[in-house]
Amino acid sequence: MPEVDYNSLLLQYKGGNLIPIIGSDLFKIKSEDGNQLSLEEYLMKSMEKKPIVKPDPLENFTAFTFDHPDLENQVPAIYERLRPDEIDANMITQLSNLQGFKVFITTSCDRNLEELLGENTETLIWNHNTNTPLQFDFTNNKKKLVYLFGRIKKEDEPNSSISFSDVDRLECLYNLSLTNTKSNNKDNYSFLEYLKGKSLLFIGNNFQDWFIRFAIRILCNAPFNNIIRKVYIINDSSRKLNFEEFFFKRFEIQLIHDSPIHKFIDNLCTVINKDEQVKSRFENKQVFISYDRTDAKYADEIYEKLTNFGVNTWLDRNDIKPGEFKKEIKEYIQSTKTAIFISLLSKTLIEKNEEESYVKKNEWKTAKSRYDYNNYLIDTGGSIVKFTILPLAIDDFKLYYQLLPDFIKQNNIYDINQPDLLDFIEELLK
Repeated sequence: MPEVDYNSLLLQYKGGNLIPIIGSDLFKIKSEDGNQLSLEEYLMKSMEKKPIVKPDPLENFTAFTFDHPDLENQVPAIYERLRPDEIDANMITQLSNLQGFKVFITTSCDRNLEELLGENTETLIWNHNTNTPLQFDFTNNKKKLVYLFGRIKKEDEPNSSISFSDVDRLECLYNLSLTNTKSNNKDNYSFLEYLKGKSLLFIGNNFQDWFIRFAIRILCNAPFNNIIRKVYIINDSSRKLNFEEFFFKRFEIQLIHDSPIHKFIDNLCTVINKDEQVKSRFENKQVFISYDRTDAKYADEIYEKLTNFGVNTWLDRNDIKPGEFKKEIKEYIQSTKTAIFISLLSKTLIEKNEEESYVKKNEWKTAKSRYDYNNYLIDTGGSIVKFTILPLAIDDFKLYYQLLPDFIKQNNIYDINQPDLLDFIEELLK
């Protein structure tokens, strides 16, 4: 199994593009014989009074659900009887404490994560009987928690179907695929619209391989050949999945099924918490990196150099299409905290027309507006907040220099690999 690239996960987390999909294996219940069971395992044992055979307790779970047609009424009663000393929710607690996660998806039906996230959370429930599109409204600044396969109801709540069986869960995902609507409001997204282009982090979802492939296809909201972000699968099970060599490697899906989940979560939280404790050496001054999506690897490299250098740096990693505009990008460029606007230049970017390029149509225009206003204040003796345009070329910019806009050409263009680049940026931030 490959090593986990926690730095890559950190970058995606900080960019708001890492979406955790939390399975039932993160919520452990202590049985009478001392074993740690998932909720599904515990339900099977409680209702059948039979020992659970590991490592694949869900192998016959579909048959189990059909043998218990009254499952909807029995499950809440069993769940309500759980005592606090029987529950180990440490892994869920660790993930819920990471403030950078704005959206959580859970494939388990227990309510532990919802309670941990608290009141400032908007809960959305999906199951095999739902067909009304899920909408994310980000104007309320609440975190979003999506129950993908239903939620265990409390006593004072109406019945809500729980999708336990494979048949029900397939229906869930199929119905979800039919609700992929596009919103014209940039503060509102349909669920699948929001997930498009995000990195999916499946943790503790011990689905069989055919089902996880179907879930990946639906939740990535793109054909496999067009998935531009990574998919990570973190499981405890040592069972080798079918099509591992062909499917997962071909589509760059990182599968980790021989490392304990708790170890992965411990390491991820350590990396994130350590990064969040690092303060910028330059007070509130920030750097914005503008780049064409085809040049993403260069943007990641300069981002990593700057953050390791102690510079507060912002890099958007969404798959932004022509005609779209992200409100937070405009606000970030216009913020008085943003002291440097790094524009990564490349032949690929310059050859795109404005309608094809998010950078040209939106980011450059916003940066130019602020740059021109600063120059106006300088000419009129007004008070300015320093704002520097810093063009960095990843190839020979002399080949396309004449095609650059004036506000870029008015500044010195530097090579992205220039040895003293960090020292130069440090001087600009002082």
